[in-house]
Amino acid sequence: MLASQLPFRDWQVVNFINRHYLAQRNSLIAKKSSHVNKLLLFILLFIPALVNAQGKSAESEMQDLARSMESENRSLKTAQGQGDKKGEAHALGTLGAVYIGISKQDADVIKEFGLNTDKKANLDKAIEYLNKAVTISDEIGYKEQLKTSYSDLYTAQKAAGYVKDAAATYTKILALKHAILNPTLAKEMERKQLQYEFSKREDSMRRQQQITEARAKEQAQKVNEQSQQLTQQQQQLQASNQSLTATQKEKEDARNALQKTQSDLTQEKSNSEEKTRELTQAEANAALQTANLQLQQSKLLLAQDQLDMKDKALEERRKERYLYIIGILILLAFSVLIYRSNKIQKKANIAVLNEKKRSEELLLNILPEEVAGELMRKGFTDAKHFYDVTVLFTDFVNFTTVAETMTPEKLVGELHVCFKAFDMILGKYHIEKIKTVGDAYLAVSGLPVSNPNHASDIASAAIEIRDFMAKRKIELGNGTFGVRIGINSGNVVAGIVGVRKFSYDIWGDTVNIAARMEQNSEEGKINISDTTYQLVKDKYACVYRGKIMAKNKGDIDMYYLS
Repeated sequence: MLASQLPFRDWQVVNFINRHYLAQRNSLIAKKSSHVNKLLLFILLFIPALVNAQGKSAESEMQDLARSMESENRSLKTAQGQGDKKGEAHALGTLGAVYIGISKQDADVIKEFGLNTDKKANLDKAIEYLNKAVTISDEIGYKEQLKTSYSDLYTAQKAAGYVKDAAATYTKILALKHAILNPTLAKEMERKQLQYEFSKREDSMRRQQQITEARAKEQAQKVNEQSQQLTQQQQQLQASNQSLTATQKEKEDARNALQKTQSDLTQEKSNSEEKTRELTQAEANAALQTANLQLQQSKLLLAQDQLDMKDKALEERRKERYLYIIGILILLAFSVLIYRSNKIQKKANIAVLNEKKRSEELLLNILPEEVAGELMRKGFTDAKHFYDVTVLFTDFVNFTTVAETMTPEKLVGELHVCFKAFDMILGKYHIEKIKTVGDAYLAVSGLPVSNPNHASDIASAAIEIRDFMAKRKIELGNGTFGVRIGINSGNVVAGIVGVRKFSYDIWGDTVNIAARMEQNSEEGKINISDTTYQLVKDKYACVYRGKIMAKNKGDIDMYYLS
């Protein structure tokens, strides 16, 4: 999002009250401040929620890692005790992944759970567990765990800075690219593999049970046949007893035969009982195998539930990471926006200050510094009465005649050179230039700041102006002008007149008499009044001219300043 840039206008600095300038500036700053305030308010509402969510996410993830570590340590001990290599490889690989997760957490969060906060140590521990998992998985052909362990091992070695080991591991991962890459498909194939093993064991036990039942039926049939044979023998014995009427020896033989038959029958019964016990033992073994089969089925369901729980936990962690990343991106965007807004605001402030500086410089070029300051503070100035000042008038002799011989450009250029020199001379003595009217030049010393040497300073400046013009006359001849100067001392009133193209001016009889001094002077001369003479006579030589008639003033004592 880009902040709009508002162009700045060039201010009309000669507007002495600067109202238009101030209104434009305030409007611009108000617009900028409005956008920035809204943005800052939104950030102040959003950042605490983001920081809390981030803190809760880190603590929740660390709790899950701690629980997983405890659970997998128990599973590892159980698998090692039962000689379950597959379970041992799975537990070792999971512990390696847990230590990788711990190495990514903040040290303060890890410390709360009493675990090692050294990232390098946690990664080395993860590499140790994963190497063991890889070795066992490779021995038993457990390809799914081998693929997962290799992937985690590569991550741990890369994070720990073991570049060569990580490259070797990555090569092995590429060699196992026929392994299952999709986590969902891996889970389905693992489930199918377990179901296949379960079905295989179930079929084996069913066949064993069928064989046992067949053997039991065969033994029972043999017992029945032997019983039938025994019955037949008893019948034959009875027939023999009936037929043994001949001699006692035959009876004795028959008795012995009967005893032998009875002994054989007893032996057969013993054998039958032994076979019955064997059948019972076979049935017990079959029941035990059935129980083991049910136990394995329960373990399969438990492993499937654990796998589902891990998948859910991983999904939650992914969501938390996505939210964290989105929050960071939003915060970064807001930071860039604030930075750009502040940069634009600084440029605006610099431009405003530059315009104000230009306005003040132009105003100081028009007005005395004290008067300009009062005008900027109040928006107007009061006329003031100043005592003990000296007024200087200069005028070029035969200006109209000389000007007719010059082009307008040359005329203006020569006036500029002369008046610029006058300005420089007056600046040396801190004399205030009032104005120029055509070829006339008006200045005053002793205002707006009081100056006890106002008369002598004006006299010194007048001598330098006279000498400058005389030298220039020698150099340029008719290409420049002759100058006459008049000076008078007394009291004046000073202030600003007008509201458009205003100017600072002075009034009073002192000014009028100074003008009469200039009018009654001669080319290359400085004509001063008696008032000024009394102030400079001890410093400068003067020539008394006598009383001379001045227009509307009567006879006035006048002097030439040497």
